[in-house]
Amino acid sequence: MRNNKRMEQHGDLYSRYLKIFIVVACYWVVSIATVFVNKSLLSGKEVALDAPLFITWFQCIVSFSICFTLSRTGGIPGVFQFPKGSPWSFDVIKKV
Repeated sequence: MRNNKRMEQHGDLYSRYLKIFIVVACYWVVSIATVFVNKSLLSGKEVALDAPLFITWFQCIVSFSICFTLSRTGGIPGVFQFPKGSPWSFDVIKKV
Protein backbone atom coordinates (compact mmCIF):
# COMPACT_ATOMS: atom_id res chain seq x y z
CA MET A 1 0.00 0.00 0.00
CA ARG A 2 2.74 2.43 0.99
CA ASN A 3 4.88 1.56 -2.03
CA ASN A 4 1.89 2.01 -4.35
CA LYS A 5 1.25 5.50 -2.97
CA ARG A 6 4.90 6.44 -3.45
CA MET A 7 4.80 5.30 -7.09
CA GLU A 8 1.65 7.35 -7.63
CA GLN A 9 3.38 10.45 -6.22
CA HIS A 10 6.38 9.92 -8.51
CA GLY A 11 4.06 9.52 -11.50
CA ASP A 12 2.25 12.73 -10.61
CA LEU A 13 5.54 14.58 -10.19
CA TYR A 14 6.78 13.18 -13.50
CA SER A 15 3.64 14.38 -15.31
CA ARG A 16 4.02 17.86 -13.79
CA TYR A 17 7.67 18.06 -14.87
CA LEU A 18 6.75 16.83 -18.33
CA LYS A 19 4.04 19.48 -18.65
CA ILE A 20 6.50 22.21 -17.57
CA PHE A 21 9.07 20.95 -20.07
CA ILE A 22 6.51 20.97 -22.90
CA VAL A 23 5.39 24.52 -22.06
CA VAL A 24 8.98 25.79 -21.99
CA ALA A 25 9.83 23.98 -25.23
CA CYS A 26 6.76 25.40 -26.99
CA TYR A 27 7.58 28.89 -25.77
CA TRP A 28 11.15 28.51 -27.03
CA VAL A 29 10.01 27.29 -30.47
CA VAL A 30 7.48 30.12 -30.86
CA SER A 31 10.01 32.74 -29.73
CA ILE A 32 12.72 31.55 -32.10
CA ALA A 33 10.21 31.28 -34.96
CA THR A 34 9.07 34.85 -34.29
CA VAL A 35 12.66 36.09 -34.41
CA PHE A 36 13.27 34.40 -37.77
CA VAL A 37 9.97 35.63 -39.22
CA ASN A 38 10.79 39.18 -38.13
CA LYS A 39 14.26 38.92 -39.63
CA SER A 40 12.94 37.67 -42.95
CA LEU A 41 10.20 40.32 -43.07
CA LEU A 42 12.41 43.24 -42.16
CA SER A 43 15.66 42.39 -43.93
CA GLY A 44 14.62 40.07 -46.75
CA LYS A 45 15.16 40.92 -50.40
CA GLU A 46 11.90 39.38 -51.64
CA VAL A 47 9.65 41.08 -49.08
CA ALA A 48 10.89 44.58 -48.42
CA LEU A 49 8.65 45.76 -45.60
CA ASP A 50 9.78 48.99 -44.06
CA ALA A 51 7.21 48.89 -41.29
CA PRO A 52 8.70 47.57 -38.05
CA LEU A 53 6.05 49.24 -35.88
CA PHE A 54 3.23 47.75 -37.93
CA ILE A 55 4.74 44.26 -37.67
CA THR A 56 5.17 44.63 -33.91
CA TRP A 57 1.64 46.01 -33.53
CA PHE A 58 0.17 43.22 -35.64
CA GLN A 59 1.99 40.51 -33.64
CA CYS A 60 0.71 42.04 -30.38
CA ILE A 61 -2.86 42.17 -31.70
CA VAL A 62 -2.72 38.53 -32.84
CA SER A 63 -1.27 37.42 -29.48
CA PHE A 64 -3.90 39.37 -27.58
CA SER A 65 -6.69 37.95 -29.75
CA ILE A 66 -5.53 34.37 -29.19
CA CYS A 67 -5.18 34.84 -25.42
CA PHE A 68 -8.50 36.69 -25.12
CA THR A 69 -10.37 34.06 -27.12
CA LEU A 70 -8.86 31.18 -25.16
CA SER A 71 -9.55 32.90 -21.84
CA ARG A 72 -13.21 33.42 -22.78
CA THR A 73 -13.64 29.84 -23.99
CA GLY A 74 -11.81 28.37 -21.00
CA GLY A 75 -8.72 27.18 -22.86
CA ILE A 76 -8.35 23.94 -24.75
CA PRO A 77 -10.16 21.07 -23.00
CA GLY A 78 -7.77 18.36 -21.88
CA VAL A 79 -4.70 20.45 -22.68
CA PHE A 80 -4.82 23.57 -20.50
CA GLN A 81 -7.19 25.94 -18.77
CA PHE A 82 -6.89 29.63 -18.09
CA PRO A 83 -7.06 30.59 -14.41
CA LYS A 84 -10.35 32.04 -13.24
CA GLY A 85 -10.56 35.62 -12.05
CA SER A 86 -9.11 38.90 -13.15
CA PRO A 87 -5.57 40.18 -12.55
CA TRP A 88 -7.01 43.69 -12.31
CA SER A 89 -8.92 43.16 -9.06
CA PHE A 90 -7.82 45.19 -6.04
CA ASP A 91 -7.14 42.05 -3.96
CA VAL A 92 -4.71 40.68 -6.55
CA ILE A 93 -2.94 44.03 -6.84
CA LYS A 94 -2.59 44.15 -3.03
CA LYS A 95 -1.07 40.65 -2.94
CA VAL A 96 1.47 41.48 -5.61
